[in-house]
Amino acid sequence: MSERKKTVFAVVLNCLSMTMGIIGCLFIWEHRFFWSFFVLLVTGSLLVTVMIDNKNLIRPMSYFILSFIVFVWMRILLNVLLGTSVISVGNGINFANIQRTTFFLGMVMSAMVTGAFLTEKICDRSSVYVIAVRHKLSMQRWLAALLLCMAGIFFLFFLWDSVRKVSIILDHNYLAVSENIMLVGYNYFRFGKYFLLLWILFGKSEKRFFVASTILVAASIGYLLRGARGYAISYFFLWLLFFQKRHSLKLFYLVLAGIALIFLADKVLAYRLGFSVSSGVVDAIVKTLHSQGASIEPVFGVVNFKNELLEIFPREEFLYRNDFGLYIDVARGVNFAAGGFGTSFFAEIYFLGFSGGIFFAGLMAFCVGVMEHAYKVGIRNKEKANYCDILLFMTCPNLVYFARSNIHDYVYKSLSTYVIIILLSFAAKQYLGKTAGIRQVKTID
Repeated sequence: MSERKKTVFAVVLNCLSMTMGIIGCLFIWEHRFFWSFFVLLVTGSLLVTVMIDNKNLIRPMSYFILSFIVFVWMRILLNVLLGTSVISVGNGINFANIQRTTFFLGMVMSAMVTGAFLTEKICDRSSVYVIAVRHKLSMQRWLAALLLCMAGIFFLFFLWDSVRKVSIILDHNYLAVSENIMLVGYNYFRFGKYFLLLWILFGKSEKRFFVASTILVAASIGYLLRGARGYAISYFFLWLLFFQKRHSLKLFYLVLAGIALIFLADKVLAYRLGFSVSSGVVDAIVKTLHSQGASIEPVFGVVNFKNELLEIFPREEFLYRNDFGLYIDVARGVNFAAGGFGTSFFAEIYFLGFSGGIFFAGLMAFCVGVMEHAYKVGIRNKEKANYCDILLFMTCPNLVYFARSNIHDYVYKSLSTYVIIILLSFAAKQYLGKTAGIRQVKTID
């Protein structure tokens, strides 16, 4: 089957899933077979979307789908396959409410995947000179070496500070340790990353993206030592993306890497708590996947308790506050003494209503489509890969965690990166144009 036919097949499957999701949202009835079929159809259509390009299984579209499946869809899929719980605490836990949440999630994700497909194809057929250009500004090699050296120094300080935190975690209950204590030292990593980004933007080495991603993975071990899994895993996926561009990875090795990440997440959780929450290999896999899928909880809360949420949380303040997840917990009767389930991209687009939700879902699909296009341009033409790789490097970690993040995290990061790329491209064109003119005058003389 040709690539074009595979793409059409994937789009048709996603459109079918979206249509069934709309029907399910409009006519909610407690029909287990229809619901289970819908869950498997959405899962299958998303997997087909990943597999249509079997030579590049690791790409932005795959990360987009992986984030959705792991963080919000996993509990639904596990319920169909193994009968595990979907929602753990709070009010309104019944099959009708779970159905309503499932149909909304499947419909929106299928629509966004279709939109990302269309965006990518439009970009492929048009002349996108902002991303696919050769000219760039470069710094002197000694300055690039200095930036890289400064990044390394700050990362070493971060690792050293993280090692010091190990004894605190082992001697105390992780949840009882002050969050401020654990946050001390994060600035070392932040400043190291800033120096690394400057090297990325203005360095000359063609290997700098892979080298920088490798450095970030090594430095993010410090987060694991602090009991934080998210940053380390997101930088691992960034590294994997650039590794895939250099070496084609087979599905078998990707499956092994996925299993290894599951066990890593389980071990880090046991390290934080001081005891293991699982027993045996299968139990560790199931419980880890189930816990990672907890971002469906805030989606469930907003879909089924939106009126209660509107009474306590003003919609006009939505984009300016960071405590939305706490109000979701209150609205659905989850009263944790500390912590909570946080928020989710899907919970927030539902809260915004029809027009606001479509706007941000459309923006999300557009940004993923542009990122997918940039990845493929960089694969096809390495001479024009500079700005494509800048976009991938700066937005990939946000994409990996979009499903459990707020509505503007990945979108705003993508839009700001577009601005940076446009400015760099324009500045390079103007500067190189002037220097070319000077050289031409000297030649005439």
